[in-house]
Amino acid sequence: MRNKIFMYVCFAVVILVLSFADFMDVSPLGVGALIAALVLRLNVPILSLFLVLSGLIKFSWLNLAYNGVAALLLSGVWLLDKKVGLRDLYLVLTAFVAQLGLVIAGIVIKCSMVAVVVSVFLSLVFAFLCYSVGIPIIKNKLKYKLLDSEIISGGIVTVAFAYGLASIPIPFPIVVVAFAVAVLTAAKIFGGGALGLGLCFALGYALSGGVELVGAFALMSLMSLMFIPAPRVLSVLSLIMAFIMYTFFFNVVPDRAWMWLVAIAVGGGAYMAIPKTTIARAVEFFRPNGRKVLRAMINRNRVAVGVKLRSVSDVFAGMSMTMLSDNVSVSDADVNILKEELVGRVCALCRKHEVCAAAGIMANVGTVMECAIDSGRATVAELPDSIKSSCIAIAPLISTSAELAEGFTRRLNELKTLSSAKKMVGSQLRGISDILASLAVKEAEPLRFDEGLERKIAEELTYRAVVTSEALVTGGASPCVMLTVLSETVNKDVIRVVLKKMLGVPFAITKTEKSELSGWTVVYAQTKPKFDVVFSVCGCAKDKSGVSGDTHSFVKIDERRFLMAVCDGMGSGERANEFSAATIGLIENFYKADFGHALVLSSVNSFLSLSAEEIYSAVDIVVVDLESGTCDIIKIGSPTSFIKTKDSVLRVEGESLPIGVLEEMKPTIVSYPLKGGETVVITTDGAVDSYPPDGLADVINNGSKLPDELCKTVVNGAIKNTGAPCDDITVAAFHIFESM
Repeated sequence: MRNKIFMYVCFAVVILVLSFADFMDVSPLGVGALIAALVLRLNVPILSLFLVLSGLIKFSWLNLAYNGVAALLLSGVWLLDKKVGLRDLYLVLTAFVAQLGLVIAGIVIKCSMVAVVVSVFLSLVFAFLCYSVGIPIIKNKLKYKLLDSEIISGGIVTVAFAYGLASIPIPFPIVVVAFAVAVLTAAKIFGGGALGLGLCFALGYALSGGVELVGAFALMSLMSLMFIPAPRVLSVLSLIMAFIMYTFFFNVVPDRAWMWLVAIAVGGGAYMAIPKTTIARAVEFFRPNGRKVLRAMINRNRVAVGVKLRSVSDVFAGMSMTMLSDNVSVSDADVNILKEELVGRVCALCRKHEVCAAAGIMANVGTVMECAIDSGRATVAELPDSIKSSCIAIAPLISTSAELAEGFTRRLNELKTLSSAKKMVGSQLRGISDILASLAVKEAEPLRFDEGLERKIAEELTYRAVVTSEALVTGGASPCVMLTVLSETVNKDVIRVVLKKMLGVPFAITKTEKSELSGWTVVYAQTKPKFDVVFSVCGCAKDKSGVSGDTHSFVKIDERRFLMAVCDGMGSGERANEFSAATIGLIENFYKADFGHALVLSSVNSFLSLSAEEIYSAVDIVVVDLESGTCDIIKIGSPTSFIKTKDSVLRVEGESLPIGVLEEMKPTIVSYPLKGGETVVITTDGAVDSYPPDGLADVINNGSKLPDELCKTVVNGAIKNTGAPCDDITVAAFHIFESM
């Protein structure tokens, strides 16, 4: 019922507006619209009231007679059709009869017969155009996509409607409001069709006499297309900016230009009020190939993002080079400055200054300054012979040079500390640049779509009672799948089975979320990696407080990589725990940010070495690629680690110092290919030191392959061997196996 009321209201508004679209003081288009309503079998008596009203609004005796007679005749035929059911041919003939009022009134009033004939022709043609548009919209209720002829008819009707709106004698430009709503909505639904619609409004406005602003309509239409992907508010603002640009560059400012801006804003507000779901349904109907356009847009945006990421990467790379190029050292210029100051403070005050200067002895003062800088204080033995034999102020010379060297060395150390900090920041910037560069390559690579495969997946899932409206498959060797599924039919087990059947690899459901369309759910699935792991940790604290200086971590870095780490902070108790926890936290965050091994470790070491306290940690890090099985074991001052295979136990030794001891470090990195079935064990020295040589290896070799049981066995054995823990004990392990 609401749709019917809305339709009649729209038709009535069209008839009223068309009364202002006149030709030589005659308004034939309203009669043409009412004729189309009769053929479409709408309620003509109701609509005829608005036709008569339009004759009164745009008053002339000729118009009133034309509209009144047409309203009476068409209403009478409609009533007769309701009773006996007339054939369409008779309704078409009525269209000619409805013109009698205009012909008779034209003869009586003695107006131009040319105007009468042309108006009759326009009325009949417009009736046909309205009928052509009304068939798919009103009669068939948009059950199919509009034909080209119907689109052309709609365009001409739009021109007439815009002509009527622009001719309404009020200051406020209503036509601009309608234009803004129509063009913005059409841009979202039809894409390029919005430009044609905008030109129709431009032509209608030109017919009303506003030729100078035709270009503004065209520019605003073009701008609406450029901002299709943008948020709605930006699309509205783009129309306002387009109008301002047009008036500025072409120096065409309409009367009450501010009203145009208000009209655009009002139309934009009406457009923003249209529900997204309504626009989405319209897009799906009118643009069945919209998915291709959307996918092309995705790839285009990916390329744009890739280019932007590359640009940002270059910025960080440049900043990194600037930071890393800051080297602090003693230069000849520094020595000369200190030499001049030494001469000024000692030699210039000596009574033999002029004699030494004339003999060239002053040139050797620089040697005294160099010795003071190198060793902190120059000795008599280090002085040049010319100074030892001639200088009468050796003691002041040595003491003053030592004082200057001390101040210079202090400043130099401060600069070196600052330089070290800059280099650390430069390394981070370099790492960020590398990550962004890697992301740029990934983003710029276009996604590959297989619509045939996607259609088969959707059909197979729907056949298995998982109603799927759309499937999207991206990626190459490791595809990702996004499904739009009717919420009440979501079945993860069926989805996994179908995806494995269609794509040949096992999948895991990574996420589900509600769709913007009510009642639908978006399901995300990704190929499962070849391997999976189970892990465990066990430990005990040295003292009775129960606070261990050891910390551990098990974290999934990304969809393919897994990290296990153990950190043994210096000493035991809360302070050691805080430091080891901070170390583990830094390591986790750097790896999650996709930094490489070398940069992670050097960065963490640099941060920790800047601490005012002398604190350090022994760290074991294991990074496993669950797709390839590659296992990287990084050892920094940590005890032996073990890889338990089916047949034996492999040792992994390290030789580097703990993290935080030196500004530069060289960790031990061992890469081992896991094939499935292995168990990797890392411990702190509290566990290793509790066993005799080869004792821990034997326990692991004879123990369970399951991490939980193995860790408990190692810890319990360590406590049994020592009676009480001699240090904090932590044992972490994981077992790798092929995923199903």
